[in-house]
Amino acid sequence: MLWAWTVPGWSTKDELRSLYRAAVTAGGPGDIAEVGSWKGRSTILLARALNEADASGAKVWAIDHHVGSDEDQHRELLAAEGSTLDGFLANIAAGGVEDRVVPLVMSSVDGAAELARRGVLLRMVFIDGAHDEASVRADIRAFLPLVRAGGLIAMHDCEIEDADFPGVWRAYQAELEDRVDVVQHTDALLVVRVK
Repeated sequence: MLWAWTVPGWSTKDELRSLYRAAVTAGGPGDIAEVGSWKGRSTILLARALNEADASGAKVWAIDHHVGSDEDQHRELLAAEGSTLDGFLANIAAGGVEDRVVPLVMSSVDGAAELARRGVLLRMVFIDGAHDEASVRADIRAFLPLVRAGGLIAMHDCEIEDADFPGVWRAYQAELEDRVDVVQHTDALLVVRVK
C-alpha cells in the first residue's frame, strides 16, 4: 500500500487502507472493475489486494478514457499532459501488477458493456469516475448487474455532509441504498455489500 501512495491521486491513506481491506476480503469468484483509474494509484492497490487474497487468475479491469473529467482539478492537470494513459501504464509497470490489470480505454458505461459481453463476473467494483449525479447513477446501473450477490461496491467522494461532490451521495441514495448493506464508511470512501 505504501508504494501506491507515491502515485498521484486524491484518496487519503485511511481511504486507501479501507479500499485495500475491502478488496482483500471481497472473496468469492470474480474480478474487480475500477471506474476511473487516472494514474493508477487505486489500480495498483486493488491488484496487490488480489495478490494477497490469492485470487488465482482474477483481474482488475481498469476503465478510463484517460482524457480527464470536467472537474477543474483534473482539467488543469491534464492540460499539461494531453492524456493520462502513458502515465497510467508506466505506473502499473513500475508497480509490478501488469499481469493483474486489464486497461479498457473507453467510457465507464462502454466498459460495463464490454465486461458483460465478455461474461465477466465481479467480486467488487470501485466507482470513482465522473462525480455528477447523472453519471454516477449511470455507472451504478451499468455495473450493478455484473456484481455477484454478496459482492462489494466501493464509491469514492461519497459523503453525507459537506460534500465536494453531492451528486455522488444522491446517486447512492437513489440507486443503491435499499439494495445493499454498509460495510464501512471511511472519510469519503463508502463500501457496501450487495444483498
